[in-house]
Amino acid sequence: MSAYSGEEGLRRFSAHPREIRLVISDIIMPDNSGYKMVERIRSIRPDVPVLFITGTMQEIPAWAKKTCSVLTEAIYDGGFHGCRR
Repeated sequence: MSAYSGEEGLRRFSAHPREIRLVISDIIMPDNSGYKMVERIRSIRPDVPVLFITGTMQEIPAWAKKTCSVLTEAIYDGGFHGCRR
């Protein structure tokens, strides 16, 4: 299942909270930050695993560092390089 925006992602998650086993999100989204979307998703289901994937180098909130996996600086050139959690 995919969503273009944070609001759409939240709507889709809300409709299927037990069926979705992993949330993969960018941090920068058209209408909302991925962080805000995940905070709202976690208010519905706190145990859902989250993977943020982003090309931006902004500060990662402490709660995201503790409870989510974050992949940054991923450059595809025959494989992923420079991945950081």
